[in-house]
Amino acid sequence: MDFTYLDSLLSFYEIPFWVIDRGQEQVVFSKHSSPLVDFNLLKSCRQAFNQNLLPFIYVLESNLGYLYWSNGAYDFVGGPLLLTDYSGLFQHQLPDLLDIKQMSVAECRQCLTIISYFCNQSLYLLSDIEVLWAHNEEYYHVRNQEIDFYRFEKSENERRHDSISYETTYLKLIEEGDEKRLLDFFDNQSLDEKNIGKIAETSFKQMEYMAVSSITLACRAAIKGGLNPELSHDLSDLYLQKIAKCKSEKELIVMTGKAQFDFCKAVGSHKDSRSDNIFVEQCKDYITNHLYQICKVGDISKKLNISRPYLSTLFKISEGITIQEYIMKMRCEHAAEMLSYSDEPLSVIAEYLCFSSQSHFGVQFKKFYGMTPRQYRQKNKYIKTNI
Repeated sequence: MDFTYLDSLLSFYEIPFWVIDRGQEQVVFSKHSSPLVDFNLLKSCRQAFNQNLLPFIYVLESNLGYLYWSNGAYDFVGGPLLLTDYSGLFQHQLPDLLDIKQMSVAECRQCLTIISYFCNQSLYLLSDIEVLWAHNEEYYHVRNQEIDFYRFEKSENERRHDSISYETTYLKLIEEGDEKRLLDFFDNQSLDEKNIGKIAETSFKQMEYMAVSSITLACRAAIKGGLNPELSHDLSDLYLQKIAKCKSEKELIVMTGKAQFDFCKAVGSHKDSRSDNIFVEQCKDYITNHLYQICKVGDISKKLNISRPYLSTLFKISEGITIQEYIMKMRCEHAAEMLSYSDEPLSVIAEYLCFSSQSHFGVQFKKFYGMTPRQYRQKNKYIKTNI
């Protein structure tokens, strides 16, 4: 095989490259590299190639990438390359990798398509070329030796998992919606870091994982305390989004504390307004979950498997208003939130909350708030700041 075109091409890209004769298992061409090739790496690449017969970029856990393609008779291997797309994952290793050719994944794909065309007239699309990570089956399991080493390290550093009593206590307080006792608990109790397992290599990542775990557990405790599951999960989703934006351990601690108290407060508010009648509570939950849809009393009664008149009577006795009045009240409350915290036009809010028209929205809103939606927005508009 003539490698003249390949030699010229590699002079342009300046990447280490080998061509291996598959029959002889010998390097028949090399450029910018030693004539020696890692045959364990080659074996892994061949196995991956046999699954889809397309060129690919093979990435080791060290962030070193290799280009691979085969025409059946020869293996074409380029690398190692430092893939700039993933360099942020391995910042601690960069000083040791500065002498290695750096390329983006897009550049690697272009190089592979050109090489395969010149060497075998095989035409591939850039989208055909995948990035494959070199994780073997063991990577996805915790091995016995890892467990043994972790236990030894725990013993050496006197770490134990004694956080369960602390966790059980504060989750119980969230479940009960008792803000005062939760505040007293956090003021008088502190969690020793030695009583928490090591779940990350850095203190920031450890705190981030703990924050995510705490919010997830608080969400479950709030649901157990009677908070509407959809509302609880919404609160969890939003706090987890905020956690992802935190830049320091202090921010993570403050955000986690705010989340725990918000869950506790939400449960407390729910308990204060909760009816002793299970059908009434289920009716209110249904309305909360279907507030942005046409919500009919007949649909609710059918869902709860009781008669419409009976449900209407129970609800009026318990809440002092009809189901339709409650639905309208909840819609106006949500509309008030949107007027304060969004720039959505009144027509959009009216449609979103299933008012029959913008004028109907205005009339109903004024009944509850004593002013039009436009006046309410002007008076209560939330102004975003960077503080």
